[in-house]
Amino acid sequence: MHWKKMSDWKRKLLAGAMAFALMASSLAVPDGTLSAVAEETTAGAVSEDTDTASADDQAVVERETGSSAEPSAVVENETGASSDAAAVTESETGASGQTSAGTDTQTDANTETDSNTDTSTSQSETTSGTQSETTASVSSSSNTQTNAAVAYTDADESEETEEATETEEITPVESDIAVDRVALPENFMEGVDISSYASLIDSGVTFYDFEGNELDEAGFFELLAECGVNYVRIRVWNDPYDAEGNSYGGGNCDTDTAIRIGQWATEAGLKVAIDFHYSDFWADPGKQYAPKAWADMTLEEKTEALETWTKESLSAILDAGVDVGMVQIGNETTTGIAGETDWSNMCRLFSAGSAAVRAVSAEYGQEILVALHFTNPESGKYETYAQILYQNGVDYDVFASSYYPY
Repeated sequence: MHWKKMSDWKRKLLAGAMAFALMASSLAVPDGTLSAVAEETTAGAVSEDTDTASADDQAVVERETGSSAEPSAVVENETGASSDAAAVTESETGASGQTSAGTDTQTDANTETDSNTDTSTSQSETTSGTQSETTASVSSSSNTQTNAAVAYTDADESEETEEATETEEITPVESDIAVDRVALPENFMEGVDISSYASLIDSGVTFYDFEGNELDEAGFFELLAECGVNYVRIRVWNDPYDAEGNSYGGGNCDTDTAIRIGQWATEAGLKVAIDFHYSDFWADPGKQYAPKAWADMTLEEKTEALETWTKESLSAILDAGVDVGMVQIGNETTTGIAGETDWSNMCRLFSAGSAAVRAVSAEYGQEILVALHFTNPESGKYETYAQILYQNGVDYDVFASSYYPY
């Protein structure tokens, strides 16, 4: 049975047996390394390790077809062709005969003692860049422990392939199936988060175009536009500095930095999405700390402070000529916002931020979308979140999401 075709519980059981066998075999090998070498022989040949062990430690392994070990060393590939050969286990580095530390090797051994014939094999599955499958069984009439190996690799999982290394030529054929190209609307957002750009260039980082030409700030954002980018997102923290004025890092993303980056983006014809974290540093599902200035506030005080700060910061950004098209009320607020974790309290803060954006949008006569931002769509909880927002009367335009597939 192929390892990948086994059910989950069988693989776990087999992995445990292999790990135990690997530990046991390593005790008989110098320096704790596992060396598996099978010498090419004729019928009745024996593959022996340099170390010997008692007959009690010898093992008999039956081939996956269910037949007992044959009295000859046979290596069968997936095509079914057999030949007398040496069974060699190769590690991920390509070295044969030895599995070194750091290489993922799985060994499967079924042990049995026979009074007349002592046979020992071990199976090892080693992952390599390309994979093919071989099996080996070794028989010995001596009382010397034998360490043979079976290397499983999966270059071509199809057992019907004549040669694992043979490349199948594909001939195009006409078909009635046609897939129309998806036409994206002109207002489709193709964006990047560029929040650390100013901090990087201030630190001496130089950017280049595809021809190796050095780019200044204008050239960098023009290159983004030429590559199809039409939106940039800029995160904003309330007060990302300690009492001595030292930045917490992460791009020094205060309102002034957002204005600086936003102006470069606007000059290149890009629209800007402002991402208010409502924190002095990163806000995400693992941490949603209130800004230092809001730490001791009641919910009512915090709600008022959030609305006021949003109005003032957004107005300053618009006054600087930044073309803001969307404002994000919080960042990855799945577990909270500005220190509030109760959904009722969170909705009050969402509504305060939304009201601030609506007021500024009306004052400046500029359409600005309001986005709420969550994460982990695979959790299946987005419908619940949307229902909570609806029940609490939260006003927003965009239900935004982060997604981390890794």
